[in-house]
Amino acid sequence: MQWLFQFVIARATPYMISNIGYGTYLFFASCTILMAIWAYFCVPETKGRTLESMDQLFGATTVSYENEITEDEIREKSGAFHQEGRASSVENKA
Repeated sequence: MQWLFQFVIARATPYMISNIGYGTYLFFASCTILMAIWAYFCVPETKGRTLESMDQLFGATTVSYENEITEDEIREKSGAFHQEGRASSVENKA
């Protein structure tokens, strides 16, 4: 789908420049501004979220939901994994 729109824009831009001149740049600038406003208000914040909570945020289903693993259990398991990794790297250095 993205290729289709890129093709349309690539074909339309020369005609737009020859017919409306600098208005072409104003058109694309206004589209960019509108998309930035849309992204700010309509796309949810994802900073600091785990992949599992991203699935929850966007309505996807994953294996963790089917197995009823909570986000806290996932954090505990990943924390234990990271602590084991640190311990083994300290042992390798010594």
